Amino acid sequence: MRHEVIAGLTDSTKKWPVMILYDERGLQLYDAMTSYAPEYYLFAAETSILQRHADEIVHAMRNHAANAESEGQDLVELGSGALRKTTYLLSALARQIPERTTAAPTNRFYALDLDDHELVRTLKELESSPVGGEMKGKVSAFGLWGTYDDGTRFISAGGLEGRSGGTGDNVPTLSKASRPLHMLFLGSTLGNFARREDMAAFLRTLPLRPGSGDTLLLGMDQNDDGEMIYTAYNARMGLTRAFTMNGLVYAGRILGDEDLFDVPKWEYVGRYVESLRRYEFYLESRCDQTITDPLTGVQYTFPPGHRIFANVAHKFSGADAHNLFEGANLRPIRRWTDEPTKYAMWLLERPGSTTSVSGG
Repeated sequence: MRHEVIAGLTDSTKKWPVMILYDERGLQLYDAMTSYAPEYYLFAAETSILQRHADEIVHAMRNHAANAESEGQDLVELGSGALRKTTYLLSALARQIPERTTAAPTNRFYALDLDDHELVRTLKELESSPVGGEMKGKVSAFGLWGTYDDGTRFISAGGLEGRSGGTGDNVPTLSKASRPLHMLFLGSTLGNFARREDMAAFLRTLPLRPGSGDTLLLGMDQNDDGEMIYTAYNARMGLTRAFTMNGLVYAGRILGDEDLFDVPKWEYVGRYVESLRRYEFYLESRCDQTITDPLTGVQYTFPPGHRIFANVAHKFSGADAHNLFEGANLRPIRRWTDEPTKYAMWLLERPGSTTSVSGG
């Protein structure tokens, strides 16, 4: 990641890795931004869909896997964050599982995220919450610490096979049969990939097996209202600014000194590019300044107005979505939408059985 940080310093067309925004502090700011800024419609739209349709979504997942030979299923969330929205799905899953007489639940939830401290904290909160009580004896919860790529490699290598127990009891055992896998990628996080072709390439790596009952639940922002989009990332509370500016601290830490960037000398600047259907996040130098790489001694000079490309949020038309699915070798099973914002949640599979798209 060090190389990518340096590249972004010298070329404003090269986006910093999105992971730079998600250290422990970044995850906390992101949770605040998405949960509490009223202008940030994505969280509210996805929450509304899950409040209304979580039972239906979980039923569609489980029904799709009904022909699987093994008992129990695995849910894996990529970029789990605070689990605020995920709890609707976990609660729905618990409601649809009969009471068990054995001690070990056969259904398992795995939360994958970048910061181990936040991961431990959120799983403990889940365990002690009312939803955690509903899950007891039905769904066990585990944490996976790492990147998306770490998670997909772990799953592909059989890392989920045969785990038993719940939080605090993660003893692996042997598995006799492959279990249906349901992956969750919420929040339109897919839109943060630098290029649309990168999104398709990533989705192709997901370990979803054709004809196995495996599914992907994918959140996608299909809003085309430029003013609403701009306002979402420039909320009055200033949380998007704080979230993006925190990337300077983490970038400095990656280079060897978290105080390397003098944060007050930078500003958050964003713009919606309608022709590309994406919102771009920049860190702009407010004055002439120079930083010195602590490792190499190389100096980098930034005049006023120099921009670092910190993040991007792509939006998706209907054609964009279907082109993406085709390029990623995925087929829609069902779709749920939030009409006011056009936000959509898609249930997808690897081709291998005959299905049709339904839902509004």
